[in-house]
Amino acid sequence: MILFIFSNAAFGSDKEDFDLFVRYYRERNYAMVKNLAKELIEKPQFRYHTKLILSEVYFQENDFYYSEQLLKELLEEFPDRAAEINKRLEKLDKERRFVSSKSSEANRRFVVFWREGQQKNETILKEVNEYLDEAYLQAGRFFEWYPEDTVQIILYYGTEYTDYTVFPIWSQGGYDGKLRIMITQGMPSKILKELIFHEYAHLVIAGITKGNCPLWFNEAVAQYFSRKYGLGEEIGVETFKYSYNTFPKNWTNMPKDEIKTVYKDSLMVLVSIVQKSDDAFILNTLQALGKGESFEKAANKAVSIYGLSLKDFEKRGEDR
Repeated sequence: MILFIFSNAAFGSDKEDFDLFVRYYRERNYAMVKNLAKELIEKPQFRYHTKLILSEVYFQENDFYYSEQLLKELLEEFPDRAAEINKRLEKLDKERRFVSSKSSEANRRFVVFWREGQQKNETILKEVNEYLDEAYLQAGRFFEWYPEDTVQIILYYGTEYTDYTVFPIWSQGGYDGKLRIMITQGMPSKILKELIFHEYAHLVIAGITKGNCPLWFNEAVAQYFSRKYGLGEEIGVETFKYSYNTFPKNWTNMPKDEIKTVYKDSLMVLVSIVQKSDDAFILNTLQALGKGESFEKAANKAVSIYGLSLKDFEKRGEDR
């Protein structure tokens, strides 16, 4: 799953500067984000969102001191936004108490963290590193994209996941600029591999689309990649009730049974499209989204070479 941290509301005549600032954030060009923030912070209409995003940048870089200072400044300046800011301060505090250079293992591609004080699990770490390397190579081939920066992965053992993250209790992993993986006792290797491939796919999708990706398509592609290219499964189409244009925009607070339905249906909708086209549909659509196109325009262009349009997929699976 993916979390977005800012509103795309209109800010007036200087919005182009802010849009550029947001674009650099989405592209993870943090040096340019910090550079542009110097002027944007001085403009009242941008101050709140600029500081919020800048705080998130420092959070991603594990510079918790500056991230916290910015949030505390916002708390004083915008008391009416206290609920949102305090939620981010809580997230930051949990991260600071969890992540430590004393409990990490790094190589040229990845740095893996576990809770300071938690005993190093050599068996799990070996599997995690193996699956990360495989995901990196498979995703590079499939998506034609590789991360430029070191990727951070945080492992949570058992209840640590609910104690130290703000992700829904029904999830087993998340991506918010860092890959977060829940490790359970006796976890089958197959489940761990699928989870790592799934969350790594979210990182790649964010990199390609710069955050311009519908939630259902994001989850569908992550599931498709993790199952087909991670586990080597053949995925068939089952009956589904949603179509590409009827998925809810926010899944976080949905009932657990409905969560299962939207996840399954998102994959089924994608597979129904891929079966009438091919895997290239996914990459072509993601790349067009990365250029700022709407999903409808991007997907229509991607299926047009097969003599299809999105209208061919408007019906739900149970109506076909």
